[in-house]
Amino acid sequence: SKPEINIHDVGIKHLDLTGNEKIFEAGCGNGQVLLNLRKNGHLGDLVGLEINRNIFNTAHDTQVQKNLLPIQFMVGSADDLPFPDNSFDMVLAFFMLYHMPDINKTLLEWKRILKPSGKFLIATASFENKPKHKNFKRKIENIIEGANSPQLSHFFNLENAEGYLKKYFRVVDRFVYQGKIKIKEPYPYLMALDSVRDMFNPTPSFLQWDKVRNIIKAEIQKEIKENGYFTDAVKRGFFICKNTK
Repeated sequence: SKPEINIHDVGIKHLDLTGNEKIFEAGCGNGQVLLNLRKNGHLGDLVGLEINRNIFNTAHDTQVQKNLLPIQFMVGSADDLPFPDNSFDMVLAFFMLYHMPDINKTLLEWKRILKPSGKFLIATASFENKPKHKNFKRKIENIIEGANSPQLSHFFNLENAEGYLKKYFRVVDRFVYQGKIKIKEPYPYLMALDSVRDMFNPTPSFLQWDKVRNIIKAEIQKEIKENGYFTDAVKRGFFICKNTK
């Protein structure tokens, strides 16, 4: 059900880490990227920031079970960080910058905490990513009167990223993956849709959401019945930048 490659793993490989770098990840989610670094023997300090406190529980349990070197997980906003200037060798940000209210302010804050010789890895989706997902969001707008769907990839995408990045960094590497999601049952796709419900403005009621969810579920099931699976086109990638101080 997933694209064949994992952008997180490919991105980390492109960084050519020695294992001693001090790394900060903005919007680290459940901490999986940092946990994988530790499991693969990374010795440098690892710090992960997330705005949602509850998401760290499993990461903490994994550290304890596997007896890994500690990872510092903290709660906060990625555009206002409690670190001195030049604190980190690397900053990582996977699929999260388009959630930030001020992209330039956030990039400047990451530049500030990055050492002059530091590297910055940022992953994002293309404006053309998941066209069917976009169509479903439009359908929701049509069914639920007055609901505005989140158009996150408008704000920061593969197509406009370099315009932002070049103001503060030197882009030294870029990678784009194009493929297809193929699923044989609707739930992974519906869960991805559920994850953006709160971002609609105004937020649809559970009753409204149930109604549109069932319509979309029926469409996905129809395609699965006809073709054996439901597909959507995927286009995403990352940029690796060097600091320019």
